[in-house]
Amino acid sequence: CCRCSPTDLFAILKCTEKLERAYVRDGINAKDYEAQCEKLIAQFRMLWGSMKETVRRLDTLCVCLC
Repeated sequence: CCRCSPTDLFAILKCTEKLERAYVRDGINAKDYEAQCEKLIAQFRMLWGSMKETVRRLDTLCVCLC
């Protein structure tokens, strides 16, 4: 995935955070929440797998991009 960047990983993390917030506030039902979580996890795994050599630790990624 040569067009992927660390910002793509960060965007998935931020989307997951916002999705969780919406679920806690009853802004999304459990079925939709689970489906979206599965989609984000799959996207994250694909990106992380292709970028492990570039981005070794997520905590440093988040500090750099925040």
